[in-house]
Amino acid sequence: MKKVLTAILVLVLVLSLSFSVLAAPANFISSPSTEEAPGLVSGTNVSEDCVAQLIITAYAERDELPAEIRALLEEAYKMITEAGDLSELNAKVKEIAEKMGLDMKDLAVSHLFDISTTDCDGHADHGHFDVTLSADTLHNFVCLLHYYNGEWRIVENAQVTNNGEHLEFDEDEFSPFAIVVSTDTPDTGDNMDIVLFAALMVLSGAAVVFFWMKSRKENN
Repeated sequence: MKKVLTAILVLVLVLSLSFSVLAAPANFISSPSTEEAPGLVSGTNVSEDCVAQLIITAYAERDELPAEIRALLEEAYKMITEAGDLSELNAKVKEIAEKMGLDMKDLAVSHLFDISTTDCDGHADHGHFDVTLSADTLHNFVCLLHYYNGEWRIVENAQVTNNGEHLEFDEDEFSPFAIVVSTDTPDTGDNMDIVLFAALMVLSGAAVVFFWMKSRKENN
């Protein structure tokens, strides 16, 4: 009996720890440690002198990056989580939110990722790229932030296209980016992890009570 109770309590503890790992940190809608990078639909370089290609790397895959780029991505993450709200990264975020009729408390980052170039033949000037990304949160898109030279700026030309499936913008410098979205939307089932965790906790508690009562009856 004691072994059964111990096993149940261990299960509850493991589930609790797992849930805390998956929980979203401040100013994120989900944990960037588990989030995949946006998909690269196209990254066309308009320069005739450079054939560089784009590489998209999620925060979760930052260990694959060179140390300097990884440090920038981690610096960007720290600034997002430590901000009271996202307007502290760039004041224009609040202006955009107000124009859209959104409250700052309803804004969060859905994707934090790095964009870098490769196959650029050893020169720094790649020309600018016309970039198209895909992500499952673009229907709630607010703005695209770019962490460059130690500060966050708004990518002014970023726009959602293809019925909310694609994010298009042009850029000639690359480093960490963050997609800002609104969380003020109807529940679409994204809280399923929380519901599942709560259900497991209830079932585990019920099991503990059941076996405790059964043990008392046997002892009596």
